[in-house]
Amino acid sequence: KLLIFKIRFKQRKTDLGKLVLKTVAITLAAVLSVCMILFGTLAIFAPAKVANFFDKFGFYGPTVHYYEKQYGKSGEIEDLAVLILKIDDESDSAKEKKYVEEMINRADYSDYCVSVDNSNELSKIKTKEYYAGKYATSLVRTNNFSQALTFAEDFIKKNTYSDYNPYGVIVAEIGESLTLEQLSQLKIKVSTYSYKDVAKADLSEIDRLISIKTAE
Repeated sequence: KLLIFKIRFKQRKTDLGKLVLKTVAITLAAVLSVCMILFGTLAIFAPAKVANFFDKFGFYGPTVHYYEKQYGKSGEIEDLAVLILKIDDESDSAKEKKYVEEMINRADYSDYCVSVDNSNELSKIKTKEYYAGKYATSLVRTNNFSQALTFAEDFIKKNTYSDYNPYGVIVAEIGESLTLEQLSQLKIKVSTYSYKDVAKADLSEIDRLISIKTAE
């Protein structure tokens, strides 16, 4: 009888353990289902919150994806600005070109730039210069070098050859990756403004890069 009792007790203990595990599994499945529903709802109605979540943990792909969703949902220029800020210049140059081009062609772009400049009065870089620099470098990175030079020339004609001009940004950020021919073309363009000190500084850097390429 004692043996039978022990066997039955062991069986009940095993059954109880299985019941506990089953209950835990059901509970976890329910919690996961609720989380997925909440995540899906946020992804649809508040993609920026999802993007912020991934951004905090350093997940680049999902971060940019949901910031794209946010901009697609709102269409607001502020959301486009955040998206552009999060895009990696080098690994996602085509995507950067796409969205910066969209930014500078928006009807509300000029007003937005004025608004940002007014709220950042101490910044030496104007908002239009910032986006012009990003667009010029994205053009070069996507094998549109001639277009980048044309864009930079047009931008300077409409504005000025400032410290943060598109030519200078190309030289500073990706000058080392340019070919000797590209550097020579860039030098011709910048030489037009050689009467300006900032252009002289850019020319000096171009000459340095040319000498390095020539020696290779």
